[in-house]
Amino acid sequence: MMKIVDKSMALTSIFLVGVFLLVVPTGGSLVKFYSKFTLSKRLVGHTLYNMTVRGPQHCIEECVTRKLCESINFNKYLHLCELRTSTAGRFPGEYVDDPNYDYLDISAISYSSGDSCLTSNNCDPGKLCVNLHNTNPVCIPDISHDTCTAEPPTIRGTAINVTDRVVGSVLTYECLPGYNATGDNPNTTCRIDGSWSKANLTCDNGIDSCLADPNCFLPKDFTFDDSYNACYGDMYIKNSTYNPGKYVGIILCSPTRYHLFLSDDFYGMFYNIADGSGSGDDHCELIGGTTSTALESPDYDQSPDIQGYYRQEMNEPFNFGDIGYLGPSYNWFGTWIECGVTIPDDVYVH
Repeated sequence: MMKIVDKSMALTSIFLVGVFLLVVPTGGSLVKFYSKFTLSKRLVGHTLYNMTVRGPQHCIEECVTRKLCESINFNKYLHLCELRTSTAGRFPGEYVDDPNYDYLDISAISYSSGDSCLTSNNCDPGKLCVNLHNTNPVCIPDISHDTCTAEPPTIRGTAINVTDRVVGSVLTYECLPGYNATGDNPNTTCRIDGSWSKANLTCDNGIDSCLADPNCFLPKDFTFDDSYNACYGDMYIKNSTYNPGKYVGIILCSPTRYHLFLSDDFYGMFYNIADGSGSGDDHCELIGGTTSTALESPDYDQSPDIQGYYRQEMNEPFNFGDIGYLGPSYNWFGTWIECGVTIPDDVYVH
């Protein structure tokens, strides 16, 4: 006889369901058995295997016979079973509302007797435990992948030593010197589908956190289009809050006079910024200034015909294309601008 033991409830009666003998909690109701599931919840990602099953008990057994399975999502309408390699407790941010699914941490269920693959699965990770008639349980390959041939996912600011690639192998990311770690799981596991699981780790040396803050100025040299420019002092990069033109490049002529650039590539070329209805006063918004405090260089009427970013009004998105007074566009720019903002005294510098 095979029965499921619910760790938190007394078990008093049993029902025969197909070929399975299902132990049901006090009250004799499958609904009460199902109370171990969290309704309308689903753990996203961490996929081990997805399949169609006969019901919730079948889904549970598919999980228990695989060492890498730690939880399940069950679709009671379509009888879809999603086996997961982790739990909602370890990844609460990936535990979402979903009216089509119910979630179960498999540690809430155990088998006290019956099929030895269910009571004590001794197979290695990546193997499926099968109990054949009149024999001891056998461990067979779950799928064709025995190893992860792909490289583990790249995480910026980390190093990882690939010591093994067999299914079930666990590798640990380490932050490089000068980077600080955040996150609750630095490990990646080789899964039976031949892929590596996603680690929950961020390694930050301050640059990423600064660039995420539109008020933070990062002292950093950058490559820029020097076609029409009068400033060659200290350089800064900051978040523009716009896309296109995600990063603002600032080169100082003096603490109160500068040349502004935009780029979509932090490590790439920074381009000039032009104005389609003036000579750039609205660009002061990019560094915390206003049009009322702006003073533009008077040499915009000599700006060359080049490629760069442009717009017409404050708060409008930027475009990339032809700029320059001497070209066919009406997008003009000068060699410097003042915005009433003193850099670095008036701004937050990383």
